[in-house]
Amino acid sequence: MNVGRRQPDGALAHPARPQVGEVFGELNIETGKKTSTGQVSTSHDVLVELAQTYEIAQLIIDYREMDKLRATYAEALPKLIREDGRIHGCLNQTVAATGRLSSTDPNLQNIPVRTALGQEIRRSFIPEKGKKLISADYSQLELRILAHITQDAVMTKAFQDGEDIHANTARLVFGATDEKGGAVVSGVRFFASPTCHHAPEVYPGIGETRASDLLRGFFRQRRAD
Repeated sequence: MNVGRRQPDGALAHPARPQVGEVFGELNIETGKKTSTGQVSTSHDVLVELAQTYEIAQLIIDYREMDKLRATYAEALPKLIREDGRIHGCLNQTVAATGRLSSTDPNLQNIPVRTALGQEIRRSFIPEKGKKLISADYSQLELRILAHITQDAVMTKAFQDGEDIHANTARLVFGATDEKGGAVVSGVRFFASPTCHHAPEVYPGIGETRASDLLRGFFRQRRAD
């Protein structure tokens, strides 16, 4: 059963969402969500949740990842090589609405890092001899500002002691002792909605109900402080 269109050369095209929805219908797989147009939702977060039960959902996730890497990097990067044999990306100061720097040709800020395929793509970027590629970012800048404005004693002490703020909060609120607790807390900003519908994307397998419970626990702990 195909989940994508066949192109003239026989290759399987990107599995379009309506087509995947039809396949799920044939297999009696309920996603429980629909798009604004009334079609069955097969977005990434929906597939991540389904992948806990159905192998086909994980296969579609993997296929989409490979297709994105192919189109965005494997086929696009060779076209960006300049006369000197190297790629010179652009940093833009006035494009992103947030005021942050953005990157184009190629987008160096969006290269996958969590998957093996993404890491392979990253390894293809090699600096000129005698030079280095530097990756820099502010460390929890927004949360540091929040701690200063609110004068939150727990957050302030965590930053002063050099602790991981997410792991610290996870330990206080949920009794978490591993990296998963920190992952949950880092996703609180996505959970903060009546339905917590982004929870599975941030923390696969957590489910919306559990995410809602965690969110309530988070705010109970903050009010207690």
